[in-house]
Amino acid sequence: MTLRYALTKDDLAGFYFYAGWSSPAKKRYRQLYFLRVLLSSCIGAVIVLLIWWRPVNVVKILFFAIPFVLLYSLLLTYFAIHVSYKKKIRKLVDDPGNASALLPSEVQFTETGIFTRDERTEAKFNWQSIIKKSETAGYYYLFVSSVQAIIVPKRILDANSKQALEKLLAQHISLEAEFNDVYSS
Repeated sequence: MTLRYALTKDDLAGFYFYAGWSSPAKKRYRQLYFLRVLLSSCIGAVIVLLIWWRPVNVVKILFFAIPFVLLYSLLLTYFAIHVSYKKKIRKLVDDPGNASALLPSEVQFTETGIFTRDERTEAKFNWQSIIKKSETAGYYYLFVSSVQAIIVPKRILDANSKQALEKLLAQHISLEAEFNDVYSS
């Protein structure tokens, strides 16, 4: 099975965001990040309240103020992460040094492995070199390292080629690679 396509900047940005932040493998990282934000927000709120108000009213104020501070900091952090992370990714994608990732390419899936080719490079990956397979609503990501993957946009697949690709992946990708995204920490 041979696929011919060119990734868009949005495809590449989506991959970087997935691999660096939103994948199931990054769940623990996200949880710890938000926990650090919550703790630092609580400590900051307590310090501000202790400095500005008399100690007699502090307990009442803390009881009512901290939930609002926590909610505010979580929402602010969530949106700030998405905006700042996506801005950094966009800068990376727009870098002319990374333009080769957007060249039209040919990806061939065979019984022995996956061959990728564009006007600058050729690469062969044995099926055993796929360490993790992830599937999102719009993509198949076949990771060959923790930061590099063969990206297959689902928009280029018709029903028959999607079924053929899924059959090949099911036959050749190890069970460990299939579940690596779910169980990695």
